[in-house]
Order: sequence, then C-alpha cells, then structure tokens
Amino acid sequence: MNEEWRDVIGHVGQYEVSNFGRVRSIPRTRNTADGRLVRYVGKMLVLQSDTKGYRQVSLLRKTRRVHVLVLEAFSGPRPIGMVARHLNGDVNDNSIGNLAWGTPSENMYDTVRHGSHVYARRTCCPRCGNAFDEANTYVTTTGARKCRQCTRSALREYKRQQRAASPKKAPKTHCINGHEFTPENTFTRSRPRGGRGCRKCQSEANARRYQRRKATLS
Repeated sequence: MNEEWRDVIGHVGQYEVSNFGRVRSIPRTRNTADGRLVRYVGKMLVLQSDTKGYRQVSLLRKTRRVHVLVLEAFSGPRPIGMVARHLNGDVNDNSIGNLAWGTPSENMYDTVRHGSHVYARRTCCPRCGNAFDEANTYVTTTGARKCRQCTRSALREYKRQQRAASPKKAPKTHCINGHEFTPENTFTRSRPRGGRGCRKCQSEANARRYQRRKATLS
C-alpha cells in the first residue's frame, strides 16, 4: 500500500495526515499582526504517547490523538455517539486499515477479545482467590465471568439472612379439626410426608371408612 496524505480536518493547508498514521506540517507563509511575513518549513511532526498509550500530536498548541485524525481524514467525520476502534488491539498501529468508527459497546468488546480489558486479564477471583478455570467459572448472558464458589457462598449467606430476618412460626397446638396436640393424641407420620398427626382425626377417618365399607357390603 502506498502512503497517501490528506488534509487534517480543521487544519486545511496547515497539516496533513497519512493513511499510515504519520502527521506532517505543510510549507506555508503567514502575515503577522505587525505586517511581517513568516515562512513555515514543512516537517514530520513528533508523536508522543498519552497516559493510555495512544499516540498524540500537538497542532497549534492543541493536542490531538492521531487515530482520530486518520479516521476523520479517510473515513469521514465522527458519527454521533461513535468512538474510534483499533481492530487489532494495538494502539500504536494507526494505519487506516486498523481503524474504524464504532459504538462504545463494540470498542469494549474489542478490549475483551484482545485481552487488554482489566477484567479479561484476571486469572483468579479477586474475592476468594480461586482460579478462573473451567470448573470454577461460568459466563453470564452479558459475557462476564463469575466465580462459582463465590456465587454459592453469596447465595448461602443470602438465605441465612432471610431466615434470620423472618419471624419463626410458633408450633401448632391444635389440628385443623380443633383437637389439641397432647402427647396422648399425637403421633409422628412416616416419611416422606412426615410431621405430627392427630390420633382422634385418624380414628374418626377410620370409622368413616368402616361405615362406608359396611354400607357397600350390605
């Protein structure tokens, strides 16, 4: 690919940016306020890196990021709500083939795919320290990784708090038919139903079944 130069948007006739991500000034003259003629020699500008590693350049005492200049010159103005994306994850590669406008969500997924996202680089859970391996990790619908052990511990703690906050029910003193649960009138049901049973209710139910059977046989 041959290097192509285009005017920097907002600095036409002053600066140019190439499709390789280089920036240069254009030879030009300018009349000063006192009537003097100043000549500017064109030169290649020195690029610096900001705190995030993006290459930037100073244009008329105003700092601009190089990848934004390349996109504006070769892909058009920034669409509303869009950000500049580095498709291969290398912030120093400002060639037009590596750049594209995209949504903030697409840009965030790029960092996850490239392994440069702060959470994607984690190899263990920050809470319990267990490794993010296949057995201890599950992925949510939003693509986030979660620790299974921490999730289970949080669920157990939540249930414990719910039990502690809910008032305990007082044990029943009478059955649904009004018979008192005395030691003589109470028996324990066999599993799986379990629980206490009323002997009087059981006797009355047996008597009704006996009467129905007697009436059927007669």
